[in-house]
Amino acid sequence: MSPHELPCQFRECLIFHTAVDITKVVNDLTAEDWEIDPVDLATITPYITSKIRRFGIWHLDMEPPEQEAVGHLRTAA
Repeated sequence: MSPHELPCQFRECLIFHTAVDITKVVNDLTAEDWEIDPVDLATITPYITSKIRRFGIWHLDMEPPEQEAVGHLRTAA
């Protein structure tokens, strides 16, 4: 892996993690009988840049999470 590929892979991991978090929150809201409008959901992006400290202090926990990753989004059909 070249030094130029590392920031790109880190950014992709961050976007993926944010997408997983969004999926979990939407699934939790759906489980609590909240109605999720697909049009509203389409406006949410996992590519958030306003809260990222590019040159800040980062703590990387390399241990796998205890819970299983959520990969399916439940919406009202």
